Amino acid sequence: MSDMSNWSGTGRLGKDPEVRKLPNGDDVCNFRIAVNGFRKDDLATWIGVSLFGKSCAVARYLHRGSRIAVTGRLSVREYERRDGTKGTDVEVRANDVTLLDAKGSGGGDTGTHRQRGEDAGFADDGPQEEFGGGGSTDDIPFRHWDMP
Repeated sequence: MSDMSNWSGTGRLGKDPEVRKLPNGDDVCNFRIAVNGFRKDDLATWIGVSLFGKSCAVARYLHRGSRIAVTGRLSVREYERRDGTKGTDVEVRANDVTLLDAKGSGGGDTGTHRQRGEDAGFADDGPQEEFGGGGSTDDIPFRHWDMP
């Protein structure tokens, strides 16, 4: 069995996500989430999160304060600070982002939405109750789907 670099956690966005184009034309979405400790007096840990390609579609539902769950693989990047010292940044390259805010709670403008993988497959095979039931889900740009 090989070692795996998998991370899952929940937290709140510190600011609105930034979406930009890479030189190859693909989208990349970056944001940081604050993950609280177990005790009340624990300081929050800030985790960088990156989404790529069509997964960036979820960014329009993310806002400062949005509560989300993230699953992905850890990525380590070394860099040089302005003072010349070396630093290391650990971030999550997300393959699953789920909005946890209740509809109308102020943190986000929608209920539970989910985005997985590089392709935002719009399959209509999930339960209607996930999106409040009863109404049309035509305006929801993504639903849960299984990765190949």
